[in-house]
Amino acid sequence: MPLTRKALSISFVLLTICTFGLQIFPSAKVGATPAVSITSPAPNQSFSGTNFTVTGMATPNTTVVVSNAGQSFAQTVSNASGSWSVNGSLPAGQVKITAKAIENPAYGYFPTTSLDFSESKINQLDLSNLTINPNVGWPVTTPRFLIGLMPAPFGSLFYTTNAFNPAALPEKFDSSSPAEPVPASGTFPTNPQTNKGDFNSSGTKYYTGSISENHVVSVVDVATNAHLTDINVGSSPTTVWRAPTGKIFAVLGSNQIKIIDPTTDTVETTVDITCTEVETTSVVNFSQDSNYPYYYVPCMGDGTLHKMRLSDNSEVGTFNIGGSPVTAALSLDNKRMFVSNLTGSPDRAKMRVINTDDGSIITTIDLTAGVLGFLATPDFQKVIIATPENLSTSAFDVENIDVIDTNDYSKTSVVTDGFPTTVTFLPSQVAETSVDVAFVLGASTPTAGTLAETGVATISGSVLVGILLISLIFLYRDYLRHRRPLAAIDPNVRYTFAHHIRVVSIPLARYRLTFKFEKRRNNVRPVS
Repeated sequence: MPLTRKALSISFVLLTICTFGLQIFPSAKVGATPAVSITSPAPNQSFSGTNFTVTGMATPNTTVVVSNAGQSFAQTVSNASGSWSVNGSLPAGQVKITAKAIENPAYGYFPTTSLDFSESKINQLDLSNLTINPNVGWPVTTPRFLIGLMPAPFGSLFYTTNAFNPAALPEKFDSSSPAEPVPASGTFPTNPQTNKGDFNSSGTKYYTGSISENHVVSVVDVATNAHLTDINVGSSPTTVWRAPTGKIFAVLGSNQIKIIDPTTDTVETTVDITCTEVETTSVVNFSQDSNYPYYYVPCMGDGTLHKMRLSDNSEVGTFNIGGSPVTAALSLDNKRMFVSNLTGSPDRAKMRVINTDDGSIITTIDLTAGVLGFLATPDFQKVIIATPENLSTSAFDVENIDVIDTNDYSKTSVVTDGFPTTVTFLPSQVAETSVDVAFVLGASTPTAGTLAETGVATISGSVLVGILLISLIFLYRDYLRHRRPLAAIDPNVRYTFAHHIRVVSIPLARYRLTFKFEKRRNNVRPVS
């Protein structure tokens, strides 16, 4: 569906707010930390075959993610007794299987605005029972249309932005105190109109794009809440993201991404996204895994999702998923992606669940109203969606949040006070445990999930290669020993290595095995 420049400019101000907080890099521990253990396989156990089952115990009803070398391959939820189990397959050789238990923080946070835009509030959402403001809601006295909260990697800090205001600056908010957001100080460009930003890995700097014609990404010192510098990116950045590598990705409306080195605050790479419609990129979606090799970029205009390789930023796949995809949340095992659509588009109240291997649509979820922002909880058991857009009038007047269960795709609706923009979270609580195992030769086990002990057969691949090389060297030396007297008689003799194996080595080996078998059968002892 072709999009007009006006529709796109509105989307860059409003619709990209659904991207706030999509990447959660768990670090802070708030409250009790979950427990997790691996009961099978045992440490340093060796197995023939690469298909296997990992079992363990964890805090009941907790998400458990299983990974190897920093890349997740399975996720599950522990049952009411705390037990969990996943099947998987890994390459042959030594591997380290890691199980990570993830629990949500107690609360999520989201802004709401009254229907007449005269009052804003930052709300607290109890994630255990989905009640709003169970403890406190922060009124914002100066009228603002807050477009979401971006959480710092540590502590209780967020940054937010006041939409529709050309002079909007990033605003710092601390959920541990009742004070309202404080605009950053310092010399910003004229009419900065800052939008969704992100922190560096240490949380000391905040990067935010200027969606006006300034063509810069502004950098804020988080400790002082003061402007540090501006990075020229050559076009208007719509959103800013931090990759698992720590690099800062500034997404430009011109279907480009500028990758910034946060140590020098300079642009190091430009990535072109092959959208068929002009100016339709606004977000980038990362896995939470440090070693997951891909990231994803949607094109709103042509309904495509682009799978990009993180190491060299090359495109490895284009998925035609339809609609007007804006942003997405990637499951913890990197196998499913929940994708929202452009506000104002015909599919604005539909969420597609995509298979990330081939781009096929697993299911489509009908929402209460048009989406303005959404986010998966850190444990990925729920997707919480702000749905304020009236489907009949295209106005923001629906006071509602939809909560989707990511396991059965069922929906629960929660009424809010004012229309919501997005929901975000502080970092989650995490516990990890690991076990080293070895898979021999990559031979398939009879049944997936069965780990067969191999005893003396658990020889490493390097040992087997060594045995093979020694055998070849012995056979070749034996070939030379037979060839030399023949060559001395006739230098032109044709006596090849293959011929030697066929007429000498194999018959000799057969004779020795036969003699050994006959000797044992007849109990014949060799004469000394």
